[in-house]
Amino acid sequence: MRILPVAIAASTPPAAIPPSGPSLAGRARAFLCLALGAPLLAVAAEAEPGTVVAPTVTVTATRSDLGSAEQPIAASVVTHDEIRQTPAQSLDDALRTVTGLNVQDNASYQTHPTANAVSMRGLGGTRALVLRDGVPLNDPFFGYVQWNRVPMETVDRVEVLRGGASSLWGNFAMGGVVNIFSREPDANTAELSGGYGSQNTRRANGYGAWAPSDRFGLSANLNDWRTDGYNQVPEDQRAPLDVPTSFSAQNVELTGKGRLTDSTTAFARFGYHENDQTLGTPLSTNHQRNADYSGGITQRLPDDSRLSVTAFYTDEHFVTANTGTPTGFSRGFAEYVQNLHDTPVEDVGLSGVWSKRVNDLVPLVSAGADLRHIRGEDSSQIFDETGAHIRTDVGRGSQRFVGVFAQVEVDPIERLQLVAALRQERWTNYDGFDGNPGGIGETPDQSASSTSPRLSARYAVTDNFALRGAAYKAFRAPTLDNLYRAYAIPGGIFQPNAALTPERLTGGEAGFDIDYSRVHGQVTYYEDTIRDLITSRNLDPSELPAGFFFGTRNINAGKARTRGIEAEFSWQFAPAWSALFSYAYVDAKILENDADPATVGHTQGGIPRQQGSVGLGYEPGNGFKASTRVRSAQAYYADNAGTLPVGSHTVVDVYAAYAFSKRVEVFGQVQNLFDQTYIAQNSGNATPYLGQPFTAFAGVRLKAF
Repeated sequence: MRILPVAIAASTPPAAIPPSGPSLAGRARAFLCLALGAPLLAVAAEAEPGTVVAPTVTVTATRSDLGSAEQPIAASVVTHDEIRQTPAQSLDDALRTVTGLNVQDNASYQTHPTANAVSMRGLGGTRALVLRDGVPLNDPFFGYVQWNRVPMETVDRVEVLRGGASSLWGNFAMGGVVNIFSREPDANTAELSGGYGSQNTRRANGYGAWAPSDRFGLSANLNDWRTDGYNQVPEDQRAPLDVPTSFSAQNVELTGKGRLTDSTTAFARFGYHENDQTLGTPLSTNHQRNADYSGGITQRLPDDSRLSVTAFYTDEHFVTANTGTPTGFSRGFAEYVQNLHDTPVEDVGLSGVWSKRVNDLVPLVSAGADLRHIRGEDSSQIFDETGAHIRTDVGRGSQRFVGVFAQVEVDPIERLQLVAALRQERWTNYDGFDGNPGGIGETPDQSASSTSPRLSARYAVTDNFALRGAAYKAFRAPTLDNLYRAYAIPGGIFQPNAALTPERLTGGEAGFDIDYSRVHGQVTYYEDTIRDLITSRNLDPSELPAGFFFGTRNINAGKARTRGIEAEFSWQFAPAWSALFSYAYVDAKILENDADPATVGHTQGGIPRQQGSVGLGYEPGNGFKASTRVRSAQAYYADNAGTLPVGSHTVVDVYAAYAFSKRVEVFGQVQNLFDQTYIAQNSGNATPYLGQPFTAFAGVRLKAF
């Protein structure tokens, strides 16, 4: 049985632990993970495929389906079966245990959408690029990822490439790339699935594909998912207005793919997503709507090279209502809508990639270009506690990204593979307007360039053991949110900055791969340094707009370093049994910070220093399947100053299914089997937020043909 690659991910900013070092409990957990993983190495000479590290990650690593099967990268592949056999209600839950991938410790549907950051290797914030079929899934205005736009039933596989990848993918790929691949409409299929579980959770999905020949296929997917959620406020701090965070999402997708000629293929896709959320109190609500269109064509040229062109357009609308507490009331006993943000955004892009196999010495040469244009506006209506409208704050602007890249793979001698890539990116923001309190109105246009090289090498010492290394540079440009959108609360203002410049990363890694028939694995050591970090500074009283008593302003300041070790192994230790082990250690330090010198030398906040997971799967071949995963995270601080603690936690999840036939399968899953109570988020607000409690879900899958 295949199980997800495992290595707990927790929160969003970079790694942290109290300055005194790992706790006794953290060391014990790390020892447990290592002890359970040790047998994997002991049986490395035995035979049959495992699953953690797939040997082919072609598209994410090369932007081409050409090239050699094995790439000099640190990567994980999660398959369709692995996703549906993981106790999860959204894709981020299914990917939570992928080594080095950092997502929120509470599920995406239980937190504010703008907090759904994704990063890798403890970089924090949103410093990883998420793609779906090559199209960016990161929100074009804020950078976060709305995972519920992707129904798990539509996913064929997910490739996770760790390490700086701006050399191929440009912006956001500072920490790596998550590439989600959809199922292909290549066979006649009709599937229905649905279920019900704790917290009045309901899920229904219908998928159908029609392929009348090998030249043409159509597919459609309808998805409805909703939950009443759970109360995230700790019981001893709850007030009358603290309610469970409810969430609902609906998705419609249509896909067509065809072979127009013997040398030409094309695809087109339309998707529509809508969700509604009540976030903890009755008046705190979020609504999102996305309509996206994408298409592409691939032409095989006379010299056997390939040219692929992809275009996409996304129209999205996000509305969020944030509440305040009226004078004379304690938190949770009364509320009013203090600000209502309305954010429409348009995102359009075009990319082209040419690739060719040359010979045995040069297995792959590729080159390409990307163009992306983003236009967005945030309009915030501000109200007083009587409901009277005070003012409207406005921030808007456009961004344009133009990038060109090239990559060459060279195998100079037997067993040695070298891959070099280089990208030049030009980033421009224009038509900017800062109409917020203290804003300057029309803002000057601004441009910046980034050169992002990457050199990777892999040497196969034996057929089963290879050494691997890479050095790279990467970047992340500020979002429209960073540049133009302000956030105001009574007495406080948090200002954008249209003069922000991109963050820059320089890093490298070294590791080894083992690839035996029963055991597969990777171990990687990495070290990255980020300069020009986008952060904020406190405003002096003289800088505050009238009516405000405190506030911050976004700035580029400081330097941070993150380094660590990633390890993941899979072991098929018996015909029906498989095991999975993962461990991640992250040491992230603030090296410079003129805006807040007191944080220099501190561990960056937000991600545990040690995270680990162990999984076990059983599939005897009689229609029954079962798996469990134990995921653990060490205690850490949520902030750089070390004032917002988040305790350690260990969570056990289980899954079981029985197929009565090829057409009927029932399944059940439990998250947090032992109902552990733990803090998943501590942002410094009035109360911390709890992680997912015991949650059971059961359902049925039907397949007509």
